[in-house]
Amino acid sequence: MGWTSEKLARIPEVYRDFMTVLQPVIDSRKPDVVLKMTAIPFGMIVSALSAKYPYDSEQVRAVADNLRRKGYVEEDHLGFFIPTGPGEELIHALRQEEAVVAAGIPPLPDF
Repeated sequence: MGWTSEKLARIPEVYRDFMTVLQPVIDSRKPDVVLKMTAIPFGMIVSALSAKYPYDSEQVRAVADNLRRKGYVEEDHLGFFIPTGPGEELIHALRQEEAVVAAGIPPLPDF
């Protein structure tokens, strides 16, 4: 799926933030990284999101379940989350958009 700025803008912020919490899983695959993270525990995701949103763990669970049903994340039997292939594409698109915004350059719309 090709992620455009318009598509990314339609994703509610809490889902975007959930996916960016999983970024260390992708980053730790680089060969020069010593500490490898293969998944992120649900408790860490709850902590990250509850710092920004007034959500309890049940509400964060609902966010996780929605992302899992759409195929963006997988959860193991211990409650650890990893991004799927489409989830990784989404995280990369979110990261690229953040880099463009941080640079202060508006994105060029697709014509």
